Amino acid sequence: MLSYRLVQCHLLSAAPVPVLYAAVMGVDALAALAAGWLYDRHGPRVLIALPALTAGVVALSFTDTVAAAVVASLVWSARRASLSVR
Repeated sequence: MLSYRLVQCHLLSAAPVPVLYAAVMGVDALAALAAGWLYDRHGPRVLIALPALTAGVVALSFTDTVAAAVVASLVWSARRASLSVR
């Protein structure tokens, strides 16, 4: 959805979208490992950070800069990976 918005608002051409997707999947894998490790060490209270991550993604997603939108994609991926540890 975010990549569609980036292309439609002419912030990013269609060519680098797969590269962004690959980066997001890489962050997803690394964040899942980190979240699992933190969950094993500290329990469910680690999940308290999820609402803050979600709010940050929404704020960054609707900016008019590519850098902020890319950061939003990467943070969303980390947040999504954190949900998988429950």
